[in-house]
Amino acid sequence: GNFRHTFQKPEHFFEIDYNFNENDNFFPATDSREGVFLQDENYNYDNTLQALSFDYTNPVNQYTTLESGMSWNHRKLVSAFDFEDARQEIDQTFNYNEDIFAVYTLLKSSIKRGGSDKALFNWQAGLRLEKFQSGSVNSSDNEKLGREFLNMFPSVHVTYQNTDNSSLTLGYSRRVS
Repeated sequence: GNFRHTFQKPEHFFEIDYNFNENDNFFPATDSREGVFLQDENYNYDNTLQALSFDYTNPVNQYTTLESGMSWNHRKLVSAFDFEDARQEIDQTFNYNEDIFAVYTLLKSSIKRGGSDKALFNWQAGLRLEKFQSGSVNSSDNEKLGREFLNMFPSVHVTYQNTDNSSLTLGYSRRVS
């Protein structure tokens, strides 16, 4: 879902965006010969993705815009395997959860050509703070693993508009995903 509130000034807005995606996949397989049960296998993969973001854009003046926001991305994966035959029964599950939280700010500006509304130079500089955390559990050996870290990522982009059809851009940015 998406919600956008616009203010009186053009290109001045606040936006909330939420996405949810879920995939459940089940693959059963049974094998028997001449009415005699040989084996039964079941694979089940459940994958859930969620994303929530808040973005704010404010054109400070005709040359400069300030953007800021925050986001949360979540992934949950459950992978299950069941197997049974005359000699053994196996039941294994792997659970994985991942969250990325981010806060960012970005300043964009342009230098116009003399007497024109077209930009000669556009530049933007920003800073993004991201927290990553993940955890997993494997039921076959009850092993639990997890990671958590915090990173700060700078970004910078510069564009020189040589002609209406030609430009040169140089940029640097990083993030966890």
